Amino acid sequence: MVATNDSYQTTWDQYWGDITAQTGAALWDVAPDHAAARDLKTVQAHLANDRPLVDLGCGNATQTWFFGQHFDRVVGVDISQVVIDAVAEKSTMANVSFRQLDILDVDACRSLHADIGDAHVYIRGVIHQLNPDHWQQAIAGVQTLIGQTGTALIVELGGKAHRMMAQIQTPPPKLAEVLAHGIRPAALAPGDIQKLFGDNFEILAHGDTAMHTTQPLPDGNLLQIPAEYWAVRQRS
Repeated sequence: MVATNDSYQTTWDQYWGDITAQTGAALWDVAPDHAAARDLKTVQAHLANDRPLVDLGCGNATQTWFFGQHFDRVVGVDISQVVIDAVAEKSTMANVSFRQLDILDVDACRSLHADIGDAHVYIRGVIHQLNPDHWQQAIAGVQTLIGQTGTALIVELGGKAHRMMAQIQTPPPKLAEVLAHGIRPAALAPGDIQKLFGDNFEILAHGDTAMHTTQPLPDGNLLQIPAEYWAVRQRS
């Protein structure tokens, strides 16, 4: 997903290398109906289709290819070169491309912006897995990518998720696989997104949602983690 140094990239390269990039293998790799399609419908009024879209932390690209059906140009980016190589090999959509990107690398973000211009950015479950000391730097990278006219669509874990996770004594297998690789979920507190973006950006939409997963529970249902969504744009 994202990194300031080799440690993040090493972690995610090992994770994707261990589980493979097959659809549904990752905890969060649900069908678009439970992620990108739902999220797009929620905030579509704020996303002009003539802008490219960057799927930040694209992983094995399940959501990226969905966006390719709705936007003229889509770029899937991830910190893991392992997963980027895997999805690039099997991509068949001419308007979808992939590149390795560290959202905390300001020069890399500027380079991508120079290539594609202002873009919408879809961020589902990326910020919370960073060290909180890096959240501001990650948001600065997002601000670079959306520029003056793009919109950031963010779906992240909030306080309810933190309380839920704290009650899990024995993590189910797919969550245990994530934790075993040293990936530790955190949670954003109320108001964190507005604080991180600052007064020059406005919250266009915000509400409660759920982050669906591929992890079956004993009752046969799939694990859902409480989350929140935001649509954010620079003030005109």
